[in-house]
Amino acid sequence: MAVHFGTAAAWKDAALLLVGHGSSRRPDGRTATVRLANEIRRRRLFAEVRECFWKEPPFPSLDLVTASLVYVVPNFAAEGSFTRRLIPERLGLTGRLTELPGRRVVYCDPIGSHPGVAALLQGRAEELCRTGAVAPESTALLVIAHGSRSGGAGQSSEAVATTLRAGGRFAEVATAYIEQEPRVADWPRLVRAPSVIAAPC
Repeated sequence: MAVHFGTAAAWKDAALLLVGHGSSRRPDGRTATVRLANEIRRRRLFAEVRECFWKEPPFPSLDLVTASLVYVVPNFAAEGSFTRRLIPERLGLTGRLTELPGRRVVYCDPIGSHPGVAALLQGRAEELCRTGAVAPESTALLVIAHGSRSGGAGQSSEAVATTLRAGGRFAEVATAYIEQEPRVADWPRLVRAPSVIAAPC
């Protein structure tokens, strides 16, 4: 079934449920998702905007919003077990579009998989080069993602790196991960340029 995400005019009566990872140990684990939700609320794009988290309250639940049309957006950097299986199961979703009594739920791709992420990272890296008075052509860009202990969770960051490499703006573009190979701690063997910009993805 084709899923139509509607127009900004249609969003005015809909709810946006942002699902972040959060943390049971770090108080700043929710910061990025809260800031994003606040900015979207400020722009008045949706009738309701609520954030929730996998690891801390409020936990993912459709009861957090009341609108009959709900967009669920994982605030994750990439596709993985959370976005493909765990979040949909927690919310009782059956696919991209789930029909529930009196309610339609549209399940969206994780934010980090948007094709505009590469351009965003490039723009910020170029700005850092300007303020640091270094040439992008002699600078390596290290795209850092969380990854997964089971491996194979880096597709989005690898796609971002591939796009940035194709642009030819930087001396090198490499990826590194917190929970899979190649590890962030191994960055000196991943890039050789005299200047390095670390870009958390």
